Amino acid sequence: QMKTLSSNMPEVFAGYMDIRQWVMREPPEGALPRKYKHLIFTLLDCIYGNGPGAENHARAALRRGLTVDELLEGMGQVLIVGGIGVYGTTGFRVLDNVLASEESKAAVKKAKRRAA
Repeated sequence: QMKTLSSNMPEVFAGYMDIRQWVMREPPEGALPRKYKHLIFTLLDCIYGNGPGAENHARAALRRGLTVDELLEGMGQVLIVGGIGVYGTTGFRVLDNVLASEESKAAVKKAKRRAA
């Protein structure tokens, strides 16, 4: 979608990228750590039915230090806000795919090391 946007509407794409770069700033320039920004995008993408986007952001959040437990709590929020319909069409698929990912496996190993 970004290739299509940049090819056909380069000015709009440039504006989108400016906003995105501003939103994704790490502290101290930005207020929230990037892992939580990716989590928020994951949850919003689930609510809006964008499974691939949700998966990409969830994996990025895990790479940035989000724990699997934090992801699971967020997905609980998807169920509360979006209902079983959203969870049943998007949420569980995102969760299944992300939990099977290398990022998730690495996050679990990291959590076990911290607990030990």
